[in-house]
Amino acid sequence: MGLVLGKAASDTIFLQKQFELDQQIGDLESQMKREITVINNEIDAAIRQSELQEKIIDSEAVVRNLTLDSLMLAREVEQARLELELAGAQIDTALTEVAALRAGKQRALDILATDPMNPFTNARFLRLRMELGQSLLRWRDLALAAAYKAGRALEFEINRDVPFIESKLYPARGSDEIDEFLFCLDSAFQDYQANFSDIGSQALTMELSLRDDIFGLTDPVRDYVTDEDVSPEVQFANLLASPGVVNENGAVELRFSMPLTGETLFPAAQCDARIESIEVQLVGENLGDNEAGVLIHRDGVSSLRRCDSANVSPEAAIVNYHLDPESIGIQATVGGWAEDDAGKSFGYAGWPVSGSQWSVEIPTADQDPRNADFDVRNVGDIILRITYRAGTVSPNGDGFSPTCG
Repeated sequence: MGLVLGKAASDTIFLQKQFELDQQIGDLESQMKREITVINNEIDAAIRQSELQEKIIDSEAVVRNLTLDSLMLAREVEQARLELELAGAQIDTALTEVAALRAGKQRALDILATDPMNPFTNARFLRLRMELGQSLLRWRDLALAAAYKAGRALEFEINRDVPFIESKLYPARGSDEIDEFLFCLDSAFQDYQANFSDIGSQALTMELSLRDDIFGLTDPVRDYVTDEDVSPEVQFANLLASPGVVNENGAVELRFSMPLTGETLFPAAQCDARIESIEVQLVGENLGDNEAGVLIHRDGVSSLRRCDSANVSPEAAIVNYHLDPESIGIQATVGGWAEDDAGKSFGYAGWPVSGSQWSVEIPTADQDPRNADFDVRNVGDIILRITYRAGTVSPNGDGFSPTCG
């Protein structure tokens, strides 16, 4: 029993000491927590103090920057004020000069108003000014007319429509516009000359017998009065002796045409046929020496076939030109052609070979002394040798198209 009581007492003491120890440990932990809280509070206070210090520093920097900006703005305001004062002074100076000019102008007008030679009130000056204005308009119209003719001349030269005649010349009113149009004409012509004028072009010669090719006197006919055959030469001589071929000047004149359509002497593949020279030969007996004088007249419509006409109608392929009437004199040969160029005439150079009104006139001896030694009734044929250049119609319808710019 004593042992039991001793062990119980020992357990009680152990538990008591264990309790006291736990209490001391709790007190220590509480003390440590308090100390840690104090330290944390001190750290937080220090951090807050540091952030406040940084904010103060930042605020001071902002204040310094704002102060600097305000100084710069004040400087700019002062500069603007000075510039404004300078501009105001310049405006005042300009206004003073304008006022002086106005005063000078008024003085000049006052002097002019009392001058008898004042161009604004002098009737003679006003009349001269009106006449000059009318002259300027007339000269402008003449310049426009000349430019228009130049455009049509280019159309004739290249045998193509020139579309910018309408687009550039019709609205032209000043010299600059007319000069621009003429420059376009020259450029188009140079382009044509450089790239198209000689493509497919060839020199050709046509010997045209008026008796055979024009009047169709190729076979003898029976004269039932004499019961003899009349040769083509005599038939032609009889034609020349008939009153119907004598013109108002008393000379024999044979009129004919050479069309491009219908019964034509020109192949359909030939285009842009233009004359280079013409020679004339009289055929017959007792025609005197080897010289005779003839006249060749052209009038009416002259025609050219377009070289890009492969895909158009026959009517659209022909371009007609109304050229001014023209007459040239030619020294004709008799019974043969001259060996040199003495009998060649270049008066129709550039003209279309085709024409609606050709005529060959043999003047009387009074009109041309070279014809005094023969009788026109002895002429059995008149032959024209026409040298010309012609191109070939493009099978694809290609051709030159003039442009401007």
